[in-house]
Amino acid sequence: MVSWHRNPANAAYLYNIRLHTYPRVVLWNPYNIDLNVENLMVLLHVNGRKEMHTEGILVNRQTERPMGVVRAQWIWFVGGRSNELRPGQHILESNLYRDP
Repeated sequence: MVSWHRNPANAAYLYNIRLHTYPRVVLWNPYNIDLNVENLMVLLHVNGRKEMHTEGILVNRQTERPMGVVRAQWIWFVGGRSNELRPGQHILESNLYRDP
Protein backbone atom coordinates (compact mmCIF):
# COMPACT_ATOMS: atom_id res chain seq x y z
CA MET A 1 0.00 0.00 0.00
CA VAL A 2 1.25 3.50 -0.80
CA SER A 3 0.25 6.58 1.16
CA TRP A 4 1.37 10.19 1.22
CA HIS A 5 1.48 13.10 3.63
CA ARG A 6 1.99 16.82 3.21
CA ASN A 7 5.20 18.40 4.55
CA PRO A 8 5.34 21.71 6.45
CA ALA A 9 5.04 24.83 4.27
CA ASN A 10 8.78 25.66 4.47
CA ALA A 11 9.95 22.15 3.45
CA ALA A 12 11.87 21.55 0.22
CA TYR A 13 9.09 19.27 -1.07
CA LEU A 14 5.35 19.54 -0.48
CA TYR A 15 4.69 15.80 -0.13
CA ASN A 16 6.35 12.59 1.07
CA ILE A 17 5.40 9.15 -0.23
CA ARG A 18 5.41 6.09 2.03
CA LEU A 19 5.41 2.47 0.89
CA HIS A 20 3.86 0.03 3.38
CA THR A 21 5.00 -3.52 2.63
CA TYR A 22 3.46 -6.51 4.41
CA PRO A 23 4.50 -8.96 5.68
CA ARG A 24 7.58 -7.41 7.23
CA VAL A 25 10.63 -9.23 8.54
CA VAL A 26 12.84 -7.55 11.14
CA LEU A 27 15.96 -9.04 12.64
CA TRP A 28 16.63 -7.35 16.00
CA ASN A 29 18.70 -8.20 19.07
CA PRO A 30 16.63 -7.29 22.17
CA TYR A 31 19.14 -8.81 24.60
CA ASN A 32 22.11 -7.26 26.43
CA ILE A 33 24.65 -9.70 24.95
CA ASP A 34 26.22 -10.01 21.50
CA LEU A 35 24.52 -12.45 19.14
CA ASN A 36 26.10 -14.21 16.19
CA VAL A 37 23.35 -15.60 13.97
CA GLU A 38 23.99 -18.42 11.54
CA ASN A 39 23.41 -17.56 7.88
CA LEU A 40 19.73 -17.56 7.09
CA MET A 41 17.40 -16.63 4.28
CA VAL A 42 13.90 -15.22 4.19
CA LEU A 43 11.83 -15.68 1.06
CA LEU A 44 8.69 -13.60 0.72
CA HIS A 45 6.37 -14.10 -2.21
CA VAL A 46 4.82 -10.72 -2.93
CA ASN A 47 2.62 -9.54 -5.76
CA GLY A 48 4.88 -8.04 -8.39
CA ARG A 49 7.92 -5.83 -8.06
CA LYS A 50 7.81 -2.71 -5.96
CA GLU A 51 7.67 0.05 -8.53
CA MET A 52 5.33 2.92 -9.29
CA HIS A 53 5.20 5.89 -11.63
CA THR A 54 3.99 9.37 -10.73
CA GLU A 55 3.32 12.50 -12.71
CA GLY A 56 2.85 16.01 -11.36
CA ILE A 57 3.02 19.66 -12.29
CA LEU A 58 6.08 21.64 -11.21
CA VAL A 59 4.93 25.02 -9.88
CA ASN A 60 7.04 28.13 -9.28
CA ARG A 61 6.47 28.95 -5.60
CA GLN A 62 6.96 32.68 -6.09
CA THR A 63 4.67 33.16 -9.07
CA GLU A 64 2.48 30.09 -8.44
CA ARG A 65 2.58 29.43 -12.19
CA PRO A 66 3.22 26.01 -13.75
CA MET A 67 6.78 25.46 -14.98
CA GLY A 68 6.47 21.97 -16.43
CA VAL A 69 5.50 18.37 -15.86
CA VAL A 70 7.54 16.08 -13.62
CA ARG A 71 7.48 12.33 -14.24
CA ALA A 72 9.15 9.98 -11.77
CA GLN A 73 9.73 6.27 -11.41
CA TRP A 74 9.98 4.89 -7.87
CA ILE A 75 11.69 1.54 -7.24
CA TRP A 76 12.17 0.07 -3.76
CA PHE A 77 14.97 -2.30 -2.83
CA VAL A 78 15.57 -4.49 0.19
CA GLY A 79 18.91 -4.57 1.97
CA GLY A 80 20.58 -6.32 4.86
CA ARG A 81 23.36 -8.87 4.70
CA SER A 82 24.92 -9.05 8.17
CA ASN A 83 24.80 -11.82 10.75
CA GLU A 84 26.44 -9.86 13.61
CA LEU A 85 24.13 -7.88 15.88
CA ARG A 86 25.29 -5.83 18.88
CA PRO A 87 23.09 -5.53 21.99
CA GLY A 88 19.95 -3.52 21.20
CA GLN A 89 20.93 -3.24 17.53
CA HIS A 90 18.72 -3.95 14.53
CA ILE A 91 19.76 -4.96 11.02
CA LEU A 92 19.81 -1.37 9.67
CA GLU A 93 22.65 -0.54 12.08
CA SER A 94 24.65 -3.71 11.45
CA ASN A 95 28.15 -3.83 10.01
CA LEU A 96 27.31 -5.14 6.53
CA TYR A 97 23.96 -3.47 5.87
CA ARG A 98 23.98 -2.16 2.31
CA ASP A 99 20.61 -0.92 1.14
CA PRO A 100 20.96 0.71 -2.30
